[in-house]
Amino acid sequence: MKQQILEKEKELKGNYKIIREARKSGVGWNDTLGMIMAEPKNWDKLIEDNSKVSKFRKKVFPLFNSLESLYKGNTFFFLPIYINGHKCYISLVQKFSSLVLYC
Repeated sequence: MKQQILEKEKELKGNYKIIREARKSGVGWNDTLGMIMAEPKNWDKLIEDNSKVSKFRKKVFPLFNSLESLYKGNTFFFLPIYINGHKCYISLVQKFSSLVLYC
């Protein structure tokens, strides 16, 4: 189970970085939806610069603001996840690089 948690955290961090970089280009962001807002020509440029961003063209990422708080230095974060159909929570303490799982 620890491996699944680490893989999920790696996936979330990767998605966060993709969106963070896209937002630096000046595209819009809908905080309510957690979604990049851009004209088609801007999407073409984003995808040309980083093909991984294409999955967020119609997909929301509502955890962006929470993950931004975590990665910018907040010391504690509580994230709900599902593992094998069970709702669990991960407690992340960034300064100590520790993960604690509560199921």
